[in-house]
Amino acid sequence: MDTVVCQWEFDSLDQYFTTERGFFVSPNENVQSLINTFNSYATSGYKEIYEVIQ
Repeated sequence: MDTVVCQWEFDSLDQYFTTERGFFVSPNENVQSLINTFNSYATSGYKEIYEVIQ
């Protein structure tokens, strides 16, 4: 039961999803290896997106 936490700042959710989709379009060899490793160990997963209001 591993958890990966990432923190990014975007101006909008559209910008976040565009960036995320772009990451997987044509990954280089190192990124593809990382994706394959994560996928080989994952049996399920989910994503939570939080908005921090200051």
